[in-house]
Amino acid sequence: MTTEMDEAVYDKLFAVIRAGLDQSIGPIMLSSSDCEKLMQIGLRQSILPIIYRGLKNSGVSEDVVQGCDQARLKDTKQYILQNDALKRIAAALDDAQIPFIPLKGAVLRELYPAPELRTSCDIDVLVKEDDLEKAVKTIENATDFVKKKRYYHDISMVNSQAHLELHFSILENMENIDKFLSRVWDYAVPDDVSRYRLTPEFQIFHIVAHMSYHMVHGGLGIRPFLDLWLLRTKTEYYEETVRQMCSDCSILTFYEKCCDLVDSWMTGKQAPEELAKLEEYVLIGGVFGNKENALASKQREHRGFSYFFHRVFMRRVLLEAEYPELREKPYLMPICQMKRWLRLLNPKKREQIRKEITNVLVMKPEKIDSFDKLLASLGL
Repeated sequence: MTTEMDEAVYDKLFAVIRAGLDQSIGPIMLSSSDCEKLMQIGLRQSILPIIYRGLKNSGVSEDVVQGCDQARLKDTKQYILQNDALKRIAAALDDAQIPFIPLKGAVLRELYPAPELRTSCDIDVLVKEDDLEKAVKTIENATDFVKKKRYYHDISMVNSQAHLELHFSILENMENIDKFLSRVWDYAVPDDVSRYRLTPEFQIFHIVAHMSYHMVHGGLGIRPFLDLWLLRTKTEYYEETVRQMCSDCSILTFYEKCCDLVDSWMTGKQAPEELAKLEEYVLIGGVFGNKENALASKQREHRGFSYFFHRVFMRRVLLEAEYPELREKPYLMPICQMKRWLRLLNPKKREQIRKEITNVLVMKPEKIDSFDKLLASLGL
């Protein structure tokens, strides 16, 4: 168990989470200090609405939890704004007859006792790549969202109150899982007008595949485990189909251990000793892990000079996603690399790089090796 807080506080954390998800198991003895620590964890892990609801369901007085009211209300407001924006985006895509699939929080919040309990920093919607430009223009013409930047699997669009990630793929640049993620439309079924919904089995697989991506890249918090648990307990699906998908993508061991860990949390049982390192990894970070783990993950394949070389010269497959013209015109690769380097003109970007270099230089090899061993134990 992590050394940041004593084990008893984390035992109470899971009890409060269960209460917040209407899965309470017996009374919870909480001091004001416990509540403060739990709210801090909730904020860091982006599960504060669940913590707040769990504390209230456990009989904690209003005076004790009022310190997190502002942050909780901010999450609730964000949900309302995102939900309203998604309705307008969906209506625009329906009118243009563009097939789309809402992803992640946009559909997972349906499984929570109250939809605002499932926080999300953005709206995720998937369209087919052939429809991408039409979808962007449709959304810009019908709503107040405007196109910002293209990334390797989505285009960022924003208005004054919400952020839309308009995906044209859900690939993660991980060969083992991308072979299945590339077939996402094969597992989409019509839902309403132009809206499609993923099959329950693929929905679970997508969550686990996405978790494996974040695990390998240094950032995995509590929230996706709760998503996984709710999908497995609140939907009808064929377990063998999920297991086969995971097995075909070499993440079956990871899937099994994630299920075992979250099941221990939600039943109030002690997590198996073999999962202690995974549990610690999840608890010491935030919703996206922590910087130390992220840097350790980046240095697993390349260390020293090799690390900096590969950070300066991005792989072609990543460049192609950001600059699609490279697929037809590979001779533009040096120009695209230079476009990336021009970002250094931004003072904030320079400061980020300065901090990264400093942290890389002080990273101990033992930390990287420890991270490697953890991934190996998870079959990753």
